[in-house]
Amino acid sequence: MSEYVIVETQATSIELLIKALEAKMPKWKGKILTGENLDVYGHLGKNRCKLDPNDPNWSPQAVVVISGKGRPGHPNVAGGDSNDIAFSRAEDGTLRYAASVYDRGRGFNDKWLNDVLDEYAKEHVDQSITTVSGVSLMGGWKTIGKKKVNRFKIKRKSLSLLKA
Repeated sequence: MSEYVIVETQATSIELLIKALEAKMPKWKGKILTGENLDVYGHLGKNRCKLDPNDPNWSPQAVVVISGKGRPGHPNVAGGDSNDIAFSRAEDGTLRYAASVYDRGRGFNDKWLNDVLDEYAKEHVDQSITTVSGVSLMGGWKTIGKKKVNRFKIKRKSLSLLKA
């Protein structure tokens, strides 16, 4: 089995996340699973959510899943010998990204996630532009003067901290 790495994001909308994922990976359009408490499977069909949370191969249940090779009854959307790639909901309402070390090595890494989150921010901008006290907040992009910062960039935390 391949250890799962969990990364916190500032993204909160499943709908915008799906649009961003489908924009980044057009072949995934209509194939991404959503729901509450979705189990996450490894490439050999083992349910990673049923493992002990202290096991590095454990994954929390998800609200968004890109199915891998071992998911029963679903096509291998992620491709290759991939595990499920998932997003779970944190207690504060933000989405956490979970991918195995193997899949991160196949390109579903921090750079890929940042590209997805950039697309998420663009989708967010398309839905709303808000001005507060002279500071323009455009979705995930915060613009002050000429400086533009993407608030949806990932914040990396240790898996052990997330399990506490």
